[in-house]
Amino acid sequence: MPENIKLSDEDAVVAARTAYDALPSTEQQALVSNYSTLVQAERLIVYLKGELPVTPATEEGDGLSFWQKNFYIGYIIAGVAVVALVCYIVLTTMRKKSNAEVNADGEVENKEASTDEEK
Repeated sequence: MPENIKLSDEDAVVAARTAYDALPSTEQQALVSNYSTLVQAERLIVYLKGELPVTPATEEGDGLSFWQKNFYIGYIIAGVAVVALVCYIVLTTMRKKSNAEVNADGEVENKEASTDEEK
């Protein structure tokens, strides 16, 4: 198998997988020292085809990082934060406008201040 896998190497990767799967026992498969290289090559072919965003696989995991597995959670959190910010700005602006009054000169006066003086 080539060291730098390209999409054109897919046949070689498939052939390597077929040869590995053809080994008659799991004991013989366990003797294959570069099995992780085969898995990484397979995942890279899938990535190059555009079918799955992946990082190289390890023997312990499937090659997907925590952030790739939870891709949409980040977007949901960001969306909620943006909505909360927009709501805060709108409500603050509405509150300021409801507490303000324009006098004959076009100046803005605070209703709360004038009602305190009237009492």
